[in-house]
Amino acid sequence: LLAPPGDSIHGSGVDATSGAWSDLERQADHGFAARDWAALLKVADEMVRRDGEYAQGHFWQGLGRLGQGDVDRGRASLVEANRWDRRGTRANPAVIETITRSAREAGAVVVSVQDRFDRELQKDFQRLAAGGEQALFLDHCHPTQRGHALIAEAVRDAAAPVTGSAKSSAGRDAPAR
Repeated sequence: LLAPPGDSIHGSGVDATSGAWSDLERQADHGFAARDWAALLKVADEMVRRDGEYAQGHFWQGLGRLGQGDVDRGRASLVEANRWDRRGTRANPAVIETITRSAREAGAVVVSVQDRFDRELQKDFQRLAAGGEQALFLDHCHPTQRGHALIAEAVRDAAAPVTGSAKSSAGRDAPAR
């Protein structure tokens, strides 16, 4: 969620050629660079008000909210940015729901990792805001080693009732007794 949109396209009827959008983009870039979350959020809110289909506006809004500690609303804005991103390679909520429904209909066990990643989102954002690297993703979709570990933990926990394994004190799966 913390990777910016790849293709942020303005909605129909929006005049993106005026200097107003360039000014808003510059203000947003400056707000982020200065880590002035209130200023960034104010600009982002204006972007979204003017064009609700512009993914970059939702992205800035999400970062501004995360910067102010509003994790739930920040995450919601970042999800909305993904939804409007025209890149086509992101798994937006509609795609995730379709895959989940199809898998369940086919009898597959569906393991959600969203809660695990959500718990780490604020920490990852703080690293990124401080000039560091994301710890969970290399880009917009490929997990790092830590991201893969979160996924593996979710699969392990989901499989435990089926396999009869339990987590040992050493952190490795051990046969249930």
